[in-house]
Amino acid sequence: DAVCVDYRLWKEVHTDFVLHKSWAPQDTSEKRLEDIVALSFQNLSGIAQHMFLDCVSVLDGEASKQALTIWEALWGDQGGVVRAFRELQRRALVWVNEGHLVVHDVILLLGQGIIMDQKSPFFGSRVWVGHDRRLVQFNKVPTQPIMAVNLWRTNKHELKTDILQWWGRNALDQLRVLLGGGMLAINLLELQHGNPELGSAFGQMPLRVLDLEGCDGLKSPESLGQLTALRMLDLSGCYKLQSLPNSLGQLTALQVLHLNACAALTSLPESVGQLTALQVLHLFACGALMYLPESFGGLTALKELNLAGCNPPWQ
Repeated sequence: DAVCVDYRLWKEVHTDFVLHKSWAPQDTSEKRLEDIVALSFQNLSGIAQHMFLDCVSVLDGEASKQALTIWEALWGDQGGVVRAFRELQRRALVWVNEGHLVVHDVILLLGQGIIMDQKSPFFGSRVWVGHDRRLVQFNKVPTQPIMAVNLWRTNKHELKTDILQWWGRNALDQLRVLLGGGMLAINLLELQHGNPELGSAFGQMPLRVLDLEGCDGLKSPESLGQLTALRMLDLSGCYKLQSLPNSLGQLTALQVLHLNACAALTSLPESVGQLTALQVLHLFACGALMYLPESFGGLTALKELNLAGCNPPWQ
């Protein structure tokens, strides 16, 4: 608590100074902030530490509601996630502005430094794309497995060359979160066909969160059924997606499924009724969806269903 009060006081007094200066460790005020942030991070709970590192890397600027959904899918403890998020806010490491996560620029760099530090137990645990549209570059290939990847800003060429250059099966063994849209899914399928080792690794990844929102080339993701650890799947905005494979029913741990604005989706597979853990199903603006399968009644855990904008009326 003393650290929290000290930090808030420092923040109030030096906000303008920080916002208008480049980060430089030799500055007394900046060094003071670095020490405070380091101590605050050390005193965080285990889940809160991981959530903070997500906020400065793969979830930088993410909508807070979406971030909480991802964390709940990842950690499986809604109460623990909420408490950890409040802890981050209480220590002023993260706050919410207009519904989105906000981290001070200086704290952002310090947090990313933890991930980039070769001596840190979190070294290389997260991979993200900077505003220059390139994957973050480490000084050496991380030996620890990657936990979370955000490829939203990358493009096809960079995705293929960078992954093939230093990603491998060992790096993907513990991957829990994969966020990315656009051409990502197509590239991933190409990598599977062109690189058997990566293709095998993709099928065995313990992914819990897969977000391919806006993937305009995705039509029928046959490999989805391999990802049996998935708890959250978002294929919203995949406007060429015509169907989902029957293997979808193998995702028995799935809790959240978003298929909003999948304009070409005409039906759901009968196997959808096997998703007995599913709590949230969004089919907003799926205008081509003609009917719901007879097995739909098997969704006994369903709490939230959004069918707005779906026509014609269900048969």
